[in-house]
This record gives sequence, C-alpha cells and structure tokens, in this order.
Amino acid sequence: TTIDLDHMQWLGPDRDSIGREKAGIARAGHPVVVGEDDPPQGLLSALATVGADVERAGQAFSVHARDGQTLWSHSDGAAFALPDLALDAPCQQANAASAVAALHALRARLPWSPQAMSEGLRHAHLRGRLQRLGHAPERVVDVAHNPQAARVLAQWLDEHPVAGRVHAVFGAMADKDVRGVLEALDGRIACWHLGGLDGVTLRGLAVAALAERCKDVLPDATFDLHADIPAAWHAAVEQARVDDMIVAFGSFFVVAEVLND
Repeated sequence: TTIDLDHMQWLGPDRDSIGREKAGIARAGHPVVVGEDDPPQGLLSALATVGADVERAGQAFSVHARDGQTLWSHSDGAAFALPDLALDAPCQQANAASAVAALHALRARLPWSPQAMSEGLRHAHLRGRLQRLGHAPERVVDVAHNPQAARVLAQWLDEHPVAGRVHAVFGAMADKDVRGVLEALDGRIACWHLGGLDGVTLRGLAVAALAERCKDVLPDATFDLHADIPAAWHAAVEQARVDDMIVAFGSFFVVAEVLND
C-alpha cells in the first residue's frame, strides 16, 4: 500500500529508505503488488534488484469510472467491478484495488471469483478505522497517528461536513509527528480535548507535554487538558450539541480507550 514517514527510527529517514526496507518481503520471480501511484524510487530499485515480478498500480492495474461503475482492470484484459465499500476512508478504494490485484496474481492457485471478491469488499470492516459509534452528536473513532493518516482523516472530514462544530479528542505517542498531524487537520477542528496516554503506555505523552507540542503548532487554538482519554471523551460528549461531530484519534491507544470506556 502507500509508503510514508513513520517508524523512522527503525525504517529510515525518508521514503526511499523506508521503501527499500519494505522491499524485503519480495522474492525473485514472484509477484509483488505495489499499490501506490507514486512509489518511492528506493522501493522500485530494490524490487528490480531482487528480480520480483512487479504488479504496479497505474501500470499493471488501475481503477476508473465507466458507465456508472468503478471498474478495476488489468493490462492482461481482466476486469472487475468494485462494489461500494463498507470501509469509509478515501484511501480504501486504492487498498481494495491492491487486494484485487493480489488475488489476480494468485489466480493460478486460488479461484478467481468476482462474486466472492464483491461480497468480501462490500462487507469488510475494521474496528477503529473511521468507525462510527453513534449520532446526535455524531461520534467517530479513527486510529490516524501520522501525517499521512491525518491527511486522509482531513479529506474525510471535508467530504462529511456537519451543521455544527467538530470536536477532537486527541492523544499521541512521544515518538510521533504531532506537528505533522495537527498541520494536516488545521482549520477543521473547532474544539480540542487533549488526553494523556502516559497512564496506558510508557511511550504515551502526558497531557502537559502534548499540550506544549500542540500549542506550538496551533497557537490560536483552544485546548482543554485532561489526564486521560476517557476524561477527554466524556468532556467532549458533554459539550457537543446534537448537530456536532466528535472525532477521537491520534493513536491505537486513543481508540482502545474510547471503545473500552
């Protein structure tokens, strides 16, 4: 799937370095699906060195609209109509296209079943990925914890406007790019409810340290500070009106705290 900057202390300082690490899964003469339209050159060079059979988005396969349908097609002539997806994030169509490409690459070993693929894609879901918890106010949790995921969340918010305000419940790990996450969401959040994660993991930022980072990025924003995520979530629920939206994000730990509350 897509490659962006995360876990850089292990994977490397840039997309090329990270791409080379990701290429470690490839094997000579075997297919590897590259589901990104603009993959880092480090990934492509490493795959060429290995001698993998690269199935690349935009070249070997692509997705486009035709006759009111979203059509997946392959350079060998194979085609498949993508259904409406249960997964709601804007990136999920590209992910679905990569999954279909993987099944296409395995068609000699697994049956190529458009009906089964359609059923699977139509019903596939994953907890914590833009998961709706209720309405009036609308409540959503998302595990977005890096700038790339935050950009996807920002795009989703733009595509799902509410009549009222958007409240954010936010917590973060100490090693994450808090600046990049906040910059991606700038202008979309009316009320910030910060919660500490130091009580659930050694990597978690305490709320005071998180607030310092947030205020450095958004000096004009108002941040309400809470010792933990459940307290931040309850405060957001109490303040929100029926036409508002509450979005809890920033870490898998944030989502877990909300879902387990």
